[in-house]
Amino acid sequence: MRMEDIAEKAGVSQATVSRVLSGHGGVSQAKTQAVLEWAGKFGFTPKRRRPRPDGGTVNIGFFFSGRDFSRAGTALLQKFTALIRDIPDKYSICFLPVGMDAAQFGRELVNRKISGLLIAGHHNPPELAPILKTVPHVWLNSHDGPSSGSVLRGNREAGRIAAAYLTGHGCTRLGAIRVPSRNPGYAARIDGFLEEAERHGCRALVFPCGEPRQYFEEIEVAELEEILGNTFTALSDLAESCDGFFCPDDRVTAILYRILLKRELILTRRVRVISCNNDRNCLAGLYPRPATIDFAPELSAKIALHQLLRQLEKKNDRENIPVIVNPILVPGDEL
Repeated sequence: MRMEDIAEKAGVSQATVSRVLSGHGGVSQAKTQAVLEWAGKFGFTPKRRRPRPDGGTVNIGFFFSGRDFSRAGTALLQKFTALIRDIPDKYSICFLPVGMDAAQFGRELVNRKISGLLIAGHHNPPELAPILKTVPHVWLNSHDGPSSGSVLRGNREAGRIAAAYLTGHGCTRLGAIRVPSRNPGYAARIDGFLEEAERHGCRALVFPCGEPRQYFEEIEVAELEEILGNTFTALSDLAESCDGFFCPDDRVTAILYRILLKRELILTRRVRVISCNNDRNCLAGLYPRPATIDFAPELSAKIALHQLLRQLEKKNDRENIPVIVNPILVPGDEL
């Protein structure tokens, strides 16, 4: 592959190709996107710093693909903490800005001399795909789209664990809260829950909350509570008949508790709730404390880092093989 080949296909000058691939500014986003797309199709890989025997530092970028880092939950902080603690001395982690367009993203990788990426979040923006082809990267969680490496959580298994927990405590009329989410694993959690409930011969209902593209991570808590409350009002007979609920996320569980308390369903009846993620901030103060499912975020981060280092050190004999971390039940307060 030659620079003039990229220039010809992208319809730009060789000087423009050089500016884009070297990380300099002054090029429109449309031209930058065209250059990066053709560079990716040609299999172009910028020269990046690899591990050196003389002890030179190699930069690893930490990139959050979501729109609002403040709503990511404590699991992401636990992952980042584990990475800082476990990364070898010859590597350093650079936290990349949130919300970059393709041109900014490409410049950051070149200007910071990023050799590999650890990516958090669930959205794989299509405009960044050509750039991601040029750098080794591993996702820290479930996401939409392809990757050179992933650490996935056993989402379907988490749903099965939740249903088994509720039926094991005598619940026979189960309800699952379905919220639209950027996390593709949430749908798998509900599917696993329904499968296990059916296996136990239990009635299981799904309470849909919100429009299909109204991701709960991107709306305010008050709005989400209103949506969930409206669902319970519209389906009050069905909701009040359930003696066990499954929530795919601890943030939703905290809202569900407020709704159940308003309806006097938590303390006056033996209604059990099981949640997901073991986010202590969300579950703090809830009584009785619901059971939840822990996805071992620190372990996930360690595995992702190991995957990326093997890529950087050219020790990978297989690619695109995800590693699945099994979820663990965390029991709640007994009623």
